[in-house]
Amino acid sequence: MSQTQSFQTTFGQVELLLNARKPYGALCKLASISLQFSKDIRFLSLMASTQEQLKDFNNLVKTQQQLVVRRGTVEDKLNLLMAHYKVSERNQALDIGLQLQAEELSAAQDQKLSKILVKIYLEENDFDGAQEVITKCLFSEADDFLMWAQGIVHLNADHKDKALDYFRKAVQLNASNDQAWVSLGIMHKDMGDDDLSAANIEKAIDLNPFNTSALKLMTTATTKNTDKAQAAFGHLRFYLSEFCFDEEISLCHVQMLCQLKQWDAAELEIDKLLFHQPESSAVKNMKKSMIEAQVM
Repeated sequence: MSQTQSFQTTFGQVELLLNARKPYGALCKLASISLQFSKDIRFLSLMASTQEQLKDFNNLVKTQQQLVVRRGTVEDKLNLLMAHYKVSERNQALDIGLQLQAEELSAAQDQKLSKILVKIYLEENDFDGAQEVITKCLFSEADDFLMWAQGIVHLNADHKDKALDYFRKAVQLNASNDQAWVSLGIMHKDMGDDDLSAANIEKAIDLNPFNTSALKLMTTATTKNTDKAQAAFGHLRFYLSEFCFDEEISLCHVQMLCQLKQWDAAELEIDKLLFHQPESSAVKNMKKSMIEAQVM
């Protein structure tokens, strides 16, 4: 077998490993030929797919930058935008997005770009920017994410009736839109319907047990409804089994332990958080509240 055939075989093996969701094996294979192929388009594409599966987004940014330099398709630029977004580099992502708006995009690419731009604008509290993108989208009325985003824009403008209407449209278009269910839960809470609010939040968690907004709202609601404390406790523990160092959800977990009067377990969790984040005022305040609660 020639050297070229050997490398082609390696590329094929990498593709098989990625299809089998075995990114570590794929990375080892790519590392073995990196000296010869580090600038090769196919090598870079496979490395990007591997880093995506590994959630190695910092290195993914570098790989996508190489692909933009060496090939520079619209899809490459969109992928670089997404990589920047995943490492919270929203300004860099926005710069690429604004440049892409001037290029000729397919319908699918335009939809992908519009959604990520709306996400960035909402996270930056630029509601006018989000509205501008939504208004330009010809497909917005058929897209549950953009319907939800339109509701957020209206809510920011204190147009609560319109916001509620758009959140309902979002779940009608896609009953699996967990974030829209959270928004409905928040609105029904604000309207004084605690039972419907709780049902909406529970629906969101059933759809996505890693929705942090829903988990935090569930914890707050459970302090007034001890009947649901055990269920809430289970949801928090499931989340932390995957993301064990999430401070906000860890504090929700401690709050639930205190509510269930499991003081020793609560203290252990607080000490673990302080070990990793010794300067966290939120953790220190929770420890103080826990001590005070035991004295009462």
